[in-house]
Amino acid sequence: MINNSPDLMRDRVLELNASDERGINVVREKVKQFAQYAVNDTNNEKQSPYPCPPFKIVILDEADNMTRDAQNALRRTMEKYSTVTRFCLICNYVSKIIAPVASRCAKFRFHSLTNESMKAKLGEIARNEDVKIEETAMNEIVEIANGDMRKSITLMQGAALMRPNDEVVRAEDVNAVAVRIPKDIIYNNIVDAVNSNSFDKVNSVCSLIISEGYPVPLVLSELLDLVISTSDLSTVARSELCIKLAESDKKLVDGASEQLQLLDVLASIAKAFNTSKRKKDF
Repeated sequence: MINNSPDLMRDRVLELNASDERGINVVREKVKQFAQYAVNDTNNEKQSPYPCPPFKIVILDEADNMTRDAQNALRRTMEKYSTVTRFCLICNYVSKIIAPVASRCAKFRFHSLTNESMKAKLGEIARNEDVKIEETAMNEIVEIANGDMRKSITLMQGAALMRPNDEVVRAEDVNAVAVRIPKDIIYNNIVDAVNSNSFDKVNSVCSLIISEGYPVPLVLSELLDLVISTSDLSTVARSELCIKLAESDKKLVDGASEQLQLLDVLASIAKAFNTSKRKKDF
């Protein structure tokens, strides 16, 4: 309701997004200064046609990117000025919000957008921007974005820039922008290598992926889908490989070698497939 009045929006709402500096100094100064003053409840405001609650709102988008010191400063501000100011924290990972802050908030979890709603919105944008895009390319965007509308729009924009002369955007353009490993490498080269019982072939495929510059975290994501969907491995074997993939992904985040982690994962998958094959032969 506050959005209906520009004056009330300016006086009652403070929004800080990921592009703003949100360190401890900003929380101590800008946020605290905004939060500490009571709202102006004048007769003119009471007669305003715009309904408005008797408090102010601080909106912190991507709050999980705030430092722990900044979050601790925010906690003290929330405690002190909760009667006149409400705080709305938007984040992707609630686990990155410190417990004292999270415990003071009512949590609302939102599902990812459905593929149908994303395709409908992308189609609307494509029509408005006069972008010609194939259905297969649209499907690729939706699959890669995985419910993230902002990411899907960025992908479509990048793919459209690769076809500047009103050419049709194709699936390969989307994969090129997303730096996505082609499915033939996943389902031909990698599957053949892990089924070959040859470390040299596994090492060769690993070197190929690294030399082509494909992001290893994305390769691990594709391998996870492959492991989950295969019927050649037992449930226990698939579970162990999922844990292995998660551990390697964590090590990559911590700065480990991409080639060594990928080789370790591929060798583990090859071992699991060959163990399963020997059990069936037995």
